[in-house]
Amino acid sequence: NNHLEKNINYNTNIKLNEAKIEGLISQIEYLKRDDMLIEEDNIKLNLNKKEIEETIKLTKTNVLETENDLFNISKVNEDIEEQKKVYNEKLQKLNYKLLSLDKDKEMLESVLNEENKSIDLSLIHICRCRRIERCRSRW
Repeated sequence: NNHLEKNINYNTNIKLNEAKIEGLISQIEYLKRDDMLIEEDNIKLNLNKKEIEETIKLTKTNVLETENDLFNISKVNEDIEEQKKVYNEKLQKLNYKLLSLDKDKEMLESVLNEENKSIDLSLIHICRCRRIERCRSRW
């Protein structure tokens, strides 16, 4: 009897241990699946990290290019301002010359008007003056 009970207990213990082992095996398989999923997630994270690093590199390159472009634009603006200054100076000189020419023109017109009023030249005199370059009254 005692021996039979021990056998039954032994068989029961074996079955319980087998059930525990089956449970542990299924937990191990579940953990392996989790481990594989974690590994896949790590791979995806590493890929995302590399993409982010590439994006950062491109962004830094774009920022440097933009800064360079802004510097060049600044230089071009300085050149334009300098050219504008030179142009305005030339324009002022031309305006001054134009004013001077206008004054000279007015003065010449007034002198010519005065001479035309005061000198009454004969046709003979006019014909002779055309041939003589020294005459003051040449017209």
